[in-house]
Amino acid sequence: MAKKNLFKNKEFLKAVSEDREIQKLLHTPEVGVDGLQMETLICLGDTVQIAGQTFPAPTLGTMAALSAMDHPLIVGTADGLSAPDVLEALFLLRHRENAIPLFQQLKLGLLSEEEWMDRLFAEEMISEDFDFENAAGDLMEAFSVSGGYAAIPRNESPEKPARDAEPHVETESSGADSRTGFAFDADYVNSLTALICSAFPAVTPFEVTWRTAYPQTGYMALQAMRRNGTPGLGTRMKTDEAWQRFKSLQQQFAD
Repeated sequence: MAKKNLFKNKEFLKAVSEDREIQKLLHTPEVGVDGLQMETLICLGDTVQIAGQTFPAPTLGTMAALSAMDHPLIVGTADGLSAPDVLEALFLLRHRENAIPLFQQLKLGLLSEEEWMDRLFAEEMISEDFDFENAAGDLMEAFSVSGGYAAIPRNESPEKPARDAEPHVETESSGADSRTGFAFDADYVNSLTALICSAFPAVTPFEVTWRTAYPQTGYMALQAMRRNGTPGLGTRMKTDEAWQRFKSLQQQFAD
């Protein structure tokens, strides 16, 4: 059964954009410290724990690649993550930029779904007793860590990239490309890397894209915007709770 793509459902997008609870949470300072402590460890170690195994942390390149493949970790799903979804994400986390040629082949139809699945299951990246259910939850948690992006208001200034970088539904008011709704396209990735590299000249665009944990790039962008005097920068907000509320709306519309 095909998964419902709620991001093409105008009623769902309208419900999300007008949901008072989501809007309140997005403007409520985060009070817990556990999430911030784990986020700090992700930034310091550039790793995440998935079902008890260590993998490289998500990066800006990881987010863009999964977005280009319409992966449910980025575009959302009401059905949860399947085993192939989990393996595809782990494959990208493990191989980073070296996974892109296979993603290109898959996108162009040069690699069949069956061949792709054979390749994923042949990878020695999980243990025999690997718990896919726990892995799915750990991946959702790892990819919801937004770092400094949570303190950056949407479309407050020209210095801010045109799209909100947090993994969530793109509504007509959130600044997504109106032609595609594609949040992590090449324009966004390059505008963000240019912003960061302008403030940190010793860091290359490749390092920002593939060698820096995603939440860390958010803090680097935040520091760059502070130096530029960008208005409206705030404190960490309750984006994780807003994300949970968003997922509950997904379920309602999927039923």
